[in-house]
Amino acid sequence: MSAIDKLIEIANAEVGYLEKSSNSQLDSKTANAGTANYTKYWRDIKPEYQGQPWCACFVSWCANEAGLIDSGIVPKAAAVRAYHRYYADKGRFHYASEGYTPQPGDFIVFGQDTHIG
Repeated sequence: MSAIDKLIEIANAEVGYLEKSSNSQLDSKTANAGTANYTKYWRDIKPEYQGQPWCACFVSWCANEAGLIDSGIVPKAAAVRAYHRYYADKGRFHYASEGYTPQPGDFIVFGQDTHIG
């Protein structure tokens, strides 16, 4: 299995995970559901950011689980802008208007660096 396939498998296994209302039951997919942005992803990647929007952290968590963080392929980032800068600095950030077609395993940045998936 390729690293990208592993990354996608890990992300797919998280479908149904609900953010929590507090630090309680972070490993349960559905217990303690709420809108306070507490997740196991923050706990494992950057605990001091618990309660913050977590889309970039989720990407980092999946990449870490797939063994890609220390490979130089994926940054250990907690913000969408950090992903944008990381890939732009490597010449690997592409705008849809440039005619680039996303491939499986690509990260997509939405809006003005407001969301990543």
